[in-house]
Amino acid sequence: YPFDKGLVVSDLLDGAPKGVERGDLLARIGDTPIRSWTDVAQALEGRPYGDKLQAVFISISIRGDVGILTKKMVDINLR
Repeated sequence: YPFDKGLVVSDLLDGAPKGVERGDLLARIGDTPIRSWTDVAQALEGRPYGDKLQAVFISISIRGDVGILTKKMVDINLR
């Protein structure tokens, strides 16, 4: 999955979407690429309470000497 920037998940609140882990990179919300908090605000602007959006997270893991990137598609419920 091509990406050049994003926001790192540094902490999770109760009720965080399943599959999102600390250290994941938030790369996209809906059609909006995420490069800063301003992009997050833009992606959520005007969305009603209870709306659902799909977000793309990139998980980075190490297996032996190999770094592995995994794309995660996660549904986010706005509340």
